[in-house]
Amino acid sequence: MKTVVQLEDTHYNTVSVDENNHEKSLQTRLLDTLTSFADAWLSIIPIGSILVAFWWGTWLTMGVVLPPNEKLSSWLSLSIGFGILLLVTPMQRLIATKVTERTMLWYIIPRVYLYVFSVATVNLWRGTWGVIISHVGDSFSGYIVVVAVSYITLCLFRLSYTLVTAPLVMDLDLEINYYCIKPRFGDVKDFFPWVLGLVVTFGLHAFVASSWLGVWTVLDFCLFPGDKLTSAYTSLCLAGGLCMVTLILGHPLTLLSHRIENFVARLVIEDVWNIIRHITVVLLWRGFWLLYDLYIFPDYPAIGFVLFHCTSAIFMTHMMCGFLLAAASLNCYRLDGDPHQRDIYQMPAYIKPLVSTTPFSRNKSEVGSDIISPIQYVIGTKCVYFLSDLKAGKIRFIAD
Repeated sequence: MKTVVQLEDTHYNTVSVDENNHEKSLQTRLLDTLTSFADAWLSIIPIGSILVAFWWGTWLTMGVVLPPNEKLSSWLSLSIGFGILLLVTPMQRLIATKVTERTMLWYIIPRVYLYVFSVATVNLWRGTWGVIISHVGDSFSGYIVVVAVSYITLCLFRLSYTLVTAPLVMDLDLEINYYCIKPRFGDVKDFFPWVLGLVVTFGLHAFVASSWLGVWTVLDFCLFPGDKLTSAYTSLCLAGGLCMVTLILGHPLTLLSHRIENFVARLVIEDVWNIIRHITVVLLWRGFWLLYDLYIFPDYPAIGFVLFHCTSAIFMTHMMCGFLLAAASLNCYRLDGDPHQRDIYQMPAYIKPLVSTTPFSRNKSEVGSDIISPIQYVIGTKCVYFLSDLKAGKIRFIAD
């Protein structure tokens, strides 16, 4: 009889443990989901607004610095952007050979390099937009054609993922060579084929810029063209709704992509997904941009341009987001439909990479050996402490 009781007790205890583990598993999944959504919105709104501020300030500062003739200004921007990119990008190999450890040089030199690279990228886009506008004019159908040609070209080259940039795509300054641009043909060892890959990369990137222009201008025609303020808020609301939809669908599509073996089906799904996210990120950028036009030093616009250019560059650099200033879509080494690359469906994340890449500890003597930024120390340590307390049961949101 004792034996039976002991077995029953053992069985009961086993069931209790399983139920407790199941409840903890559900709670952990719920917490992971909520923190992932919070992290995604932190990436989309605060970091997205600062990123747009940099591009807004740089773009309009160039309009003040360069000649007032729009056609001449556009061609000068295009020449400056393309020329500096071709001149500066090969330097990343030299930096990679000289800066191999996370010292003060690693913190300064790549960030100066990325700043120059970012200004050149803005000029490339500004020049591309100006040249297209000078030829298309105010034709609504013309911009529809621009969008169609850009989409078709990038999809044929299997590069539709380059349409989507920050803040829906987050690539933080954490790796030792985070500043390196990966051109169309990958990291070719021979110099001249590598430079040819850069030329092709920048040429294809012009199609990315033209697609942004097309979608942006179509939205200008469709979203309250006579009311800039209403148009800006409408753009942000639509962007917020589409962001929520893409965040919710990301995980199911990731699971679905593992089951799709047909290459064409997988490619079509990725292209449609990337186009939807592209429209979302254009709506977001456009909403912030119009609000800056309306409210940032309207009586002294040049001060606002320079101020936003400088402050946003400093903020993004210290938040480990310097690479985002240069538009991460310049990385063209991947191809759409690759079964090994499914991160296009993932949520953007800012806190999670900071936490997961640095081994923080409650022992202050152990903290700091791998810390690479003040913002990473402050945010990372606080998040690790909070999450560890949460998982240990020290913080509860639901009463027993």
